[in-house]
Amino acid sequence: MVNDTYTNTLNLSSYQTIFNENDTSERCRSVLDNIHPELKTFFENFCRENNLLTANRFLRDYSVTLQTTYSDSKNPKFAEQKKTSNTGRKYHVSLNEKIGEQEVNLLTLELNGVDQKLYISIDSNFFPIWYLMRIDKLLPAIQQSPEDLLIYFQTEWFKKEKVSRTDFKPVFTDFKKQRKRPFYHFGMELPLYGQISKEELEKDLLKTWELSGLIREKLIEEKELDNQGNQLLDLFANDQSRQDSIQLLDHSYSLVYGETENYKPKARRQAFSIYDQDQLITKGYIVYFEIDQTISPNQVLCVAIEGHQHMYSNVRDLVLKDEVQGGLKNPLPLIT
Repeated sequence: MVNDTYTNTLNLSSYQTIFNENDTSERCRSVLDNIHPELKTFFENFCRENNLLTANRFLRDYSVTLQTTYSDSKNPKFAEQKKTSNTGRKYHVSLNEKIGEQEVNLLTLELNGVDQKLYISIDSNFFPIWYLMRIDKLLPAIQQSPEDLLIYFQTEWFKKEKVSRTDFKPVFTDFKKQRKRPFYHFGMELPLYGQISKEELEKDLLKTWELSGLIREKLIEEKELDNQGNQLLDLFANDQSRQDSIQLLDHSYSLVYGETENYKPKARRQAFSIYDQDQLITKGYIVYFEIDQTISPNQVLCVAIEGHQHMYSNVRDLVLKDEVQGGLKNPLPLIT
């Protein structure tokens, strides 16, 4: 091992040396044998000592990807393509919280051999950031956070770029317009060089936890709302009612629903037909999107009928206003 498990110091330069190894197989094996057990143990002890591990919180790390890449590099079928892989040039371990079927990152410790930096941060993919920007909750949290909290976006897997608070909104807007979906990180950085005492690194972890408190609060709120939005979609999609009726201009029409089926990743659809007595008037689909990456960062209902799609993108508003009452499939206000 690079460092004795019982020493009070971590040799960051030795980690960088491992990340610099050219052979993918040897690099991944060395990270698994040396960096992974040391950093995972250190981070887990830190979380336990500070009462951060609770029933719905758990650790994630990079070891599965490292092990898979190492195994593939030994397989003649994949060995050639793995020679140029950058896997194993970084390592991370994180504390996440489970909320329903989703999870949110609370704190991450990353050693990045490409940037040659140690990062401590709270991380998020693009969609929670998009939603919080849409409802004007993220920028106030950023402005109220201490100036020591750095902000990064990451369009390439190994490279983070800083963004100022002044530029955050225009840079985000450009990403959205260009349909780019970077990760975001809020935290601090240190050079991946020399040595650092475990006590000093623990202080930096605690400092980042405190600095990022407002951001973490908003990301947790978003994930809780995301979970409730998915539950609401399930109420619609799993409703066993197969017939309903609508009243239009003093005339009653019958609606007949089919079975809900998987449509595409994170989307289900359900066929429906509208009858005037026994005569078919029209038919179409209701599509239940957990997320629609093109128009909305949150749950979307779509009614597709006669070649037209009518989008209702404010599903979470129904959760907030508690408007779901009575027949689940009674017509909703649509945004076309």
